[in-house]
Amino acid sequence: RVAVIPGDGIGPEVIQEGIRVLEAAGKKHGIAFQWKHFPWDCTCYNSHGRLPPKGTEEETVVQESVFTRRGVDRILRYAFDLAKGRPKKHLTSATKSNGIIHTMPFWAERFQAIAAEYPEVKTDQYHVNILTAHFVNHPDWFDVVVASNLFGHIFSDLGGRATTEKVTSVTSSRLSFFFPPGL
Repeated sequence: RVAVIPGDGIGPEVIQEGIRVLEAAGKKHGIAFQWKHFPWDCTCYNSHGRLPPKGTEEETVVQESVFTRRGVDRILRYAFDLAKGRPKKHLTSATKSNGIIHTMPFWAERFQAIAAEYPEVKTDQYHVNILTAHFVNHPDWFDVVVASNLFGHIFSDLGGRATTEKVTSVTSSRLSFFFPPGL
């Protein structure tokens, strides 16, 4: 059984040819396909405000994160440079390598590699869960924190509310980086 979602633009033409190729290969090798077509395109989105429409038993949601070495290294170097210029010279990295098993271990690996280039910067790394608790209970432990976009959003929402005698204002920045291929 194969779900067919041609989408818009050249999608229907490409899907039609793909089905034709798979049918020919299936015939040659004794494989039969059952095609289930889903009309999830711009018309569907405009009618329902989302894809797929609500209430579909076949509903599937996929979220992906793509981390490149070049992109992660540039973000980390920016954070290290920022920490290097501050009095505490302290950088904390947020991770979730125990649950997000590909991108976050990669992030942690790159953090350690870049840290070797900045021996004057004190570093630590926490799983996002405990780091969030430490923000509330011990905000004075932190100076510069580097995190992926998802965690950065959580911290910036929390940061504005985590005020104590020692921390009277919290500044956060969400920096979006787009690096075209080859840069």
